[in-house]
Amino acid sequence: MTRRNHNANVRRVLADPTFSRRRLLGMSAGVALTPAFGALGQVSAESAKSDIQSQVSGAAANLLFAEQGIYGVVMMQTDGTVLFKQNADLPFVAASLYKLIVMVDFYASRDRGDISFDDSVVLQPEYFHDVDEEVDVFYDDTMIGAEVQITELLYAMIAYSSNVAAHALLAMTSPGDLNAVAADLGMANTFLLMPLKEVDPWPPASIGTDSPGASETALRFVGEYGKSGVVNLTTPADIATFFMMLEEGNIVSESTSQEMIALLERQEINDRLPFLLPSGTQCAHKTGDLDGVVHDVGVVYGDQGPIIVVAMTEAVLDPDRANSVIQRLGLIAFGDFDLPPIPEASPEATPGTPDTSN
Repeated sequence: MTRRNHNANVRRVLADPTFSRRRLLGMSAGVALTPAFGALGQVSAESAKSDIQSQVSGAAANLLFAEQGIYGVVMMQTDGTVLFKQNADLPFVAASLYKLIVMVDFYASRDRGDISFDDSVVLQPEYFHDVDEEVDVFYDDTMIGAEVQITELLYAMIAYSSNVAAHALLAMTSPGDLNAVAADLGMANTFLLMPLKEVDPWPPASIGTDSPGASETALRFVGEYGKSGVVNLTTPADIATFFMMLEEGNIVSESTSQEMIALLERQEINDRLPFLLPSGTQCAHKTGDLDGVVHDVGVVYGDQGPIIVVAMTEAVLDPDRANSVIQRLGLIAFGDFDLPPIPEASPEATPGTPDTSN
């Protein structure tokens, strides 16, 4: 199956009248997100005094105080009211968060009529050979040569973070297409599948940071990943913008946004944001993992209403501890501020060597 050449088509579809509100939110917000979180960071005096903001901000700040590694966190209501932010504009290695953009690309293509999710794709050997030495979480090598539908690939890529599924879908698109989608979504500081030297500007001329030395550490960490080839970069602010638009039904269309939320709710990697939440709590989210990188981003539907949570880390020594911190951010978003203690860090925790397989 061949992929259409659709850079212009992406922009045409996103320029449809049904996208006018999305473009206003996405494009204008994306331009202004650096270095001070722009429109999303403009909290009114009234909301700044609200109980929920005070509780969320205080609990999150206390939780993150003195944590090792870089934590980029945004917690906000779906109307863009920021409840807490830390290092929102720092560049982070995206890990599997790039799959969110791949998802949007394919849903937009389907809605244009360019593809059908019933179309079959042959799983080529090269899709399996570029996923480190571990067996893929969804497809093992007995599936080489199998025909699977795009709808299954999307499910495997999002719910299980399957790299085989992602590679199969990536073979049907291109870095240029994906970066065009990210740009049209207003994710101005998101760069996918490109050499670091082609990221413009790099390094960023000015980065707002909330912790001493964070920007230098972040740039150094990203630079190490960039030595091994192409990188996927984003910021917590960009990811928060993505989920705000998705919740408001402003990505592709309202009904398609709801489809993507439903797919994210089927997430099977639930050891972070939803882990401590009461049984049955809705959470639409996507994880990302690499050596030194632990992410979970999405929406927690709790007692405070839907709260967007972007929890991104890099240069962390102990991924289990990072998981524990993100679990407690999920509790805060739910509206539970009586946080359980974090277990002691693993004694064998050591800095990881960058691995760009996921």
